[in-house]
Amino acid sequence: RRQEMMPLKHGRVEQTLFRLANVLSLGLYTHREKATPEMQARLDLKRQLSFHERFLRRVAKSSPQVEVVWNIEDVRRSLQFIAEHGNEANGKAASAAARIFTRTQDEETLRLSLDCLYRINNETAKAELLRIYRNEKMDARWRTLSAEYLRLAVKQEQRIAPADAKVILSVIGQ
Repeated sequence: RRQEMMPLKHGRVEQTLFRLANVLSLGLYTHREKATPEMQARLDLKRQLSFHERFLRRVAKSSPQVEVVWNIEDVRRSLQFIAEHGNEANGKAASAAARIFTRTQDEETLRLSLDCLYRINNETAKAELLRIYRNEKMDARWRTLSAEYLRLAVKQEQRIAPADAKVILSVIGQ
């Protein structure tokens, strides 16, 4: 349990050095983090994010229409959780949200998927938002909402690939 906390406090280089110390000491040294309430909370959040991300990835891979196979309330709940903790979410969560967006007709799920893509602060999420905006077959209200989210992302200096940022600024403006 304490070893799960190590990535929350230490970067890759430090983690590698701890592993090396373990190997060089023939297993006598094992780095352990002190279990503080803050660390426990961070670990709990990481586990919950992993759960919701795995669930959304399964949903995204499974069916051409999400609401036919899955309980849409469960899908919404996971999308909402990812959106609320977007700064901690990753590109896999963004890809799952984008796939779910293309595989549902449910209005609330569509809105939550776009909300996730806006709140996940990484290049994958913004590239997916841009792809939705550029899809001329997409309903105008979803293209408009994705454009608004892209404008806000640029204004808030969220992580956007340089090439995508140029496209956003030229097509959508500020």
